[in-house]
Amino acid sequence: MKIRLLCLTFILAVRCQFDEKTKESVCKNYPCHPHTECQAILRAKEGNSEWYYEPLCMKVPSCATKQCDPGEKCVMIKVQCRLTPCFKLPTCLPDVNDASPEYQMPPALLVRK
Repeated sequence: MKIRLLCLTFILAVRCQFDEKTKESVCKNYPCHPHTECQAILRAKEGNSEWYYEPLCMKVPSCATKQCDPGEKCVMIKVQCRLTPCFKLPTCLPDVNDASPEYQMPPALLVRK
């Protein structure tokens, strides 16, 4: 019984890896408008129970449409999804200098004379 369960787990793991590779290859060379992103959508073939991935260009959220408060910047954050499509989300974060505090200087002091 344990061997059957182990074999079933292995088969499902291999199938999931195959599905991910197939999903990635569907959109590899599929052209989309610059403001859209290719997403591999799982579809069923008519008349039978076979499933396949179909490329679909979808409008995606972007920082171009996100309004942030003064002192903030828009950053695209990757989130974990259970279903497709899964997009990065535009998020407003404080606009701080990424350097260590001892190296942070006001922009006026960084200008060459």
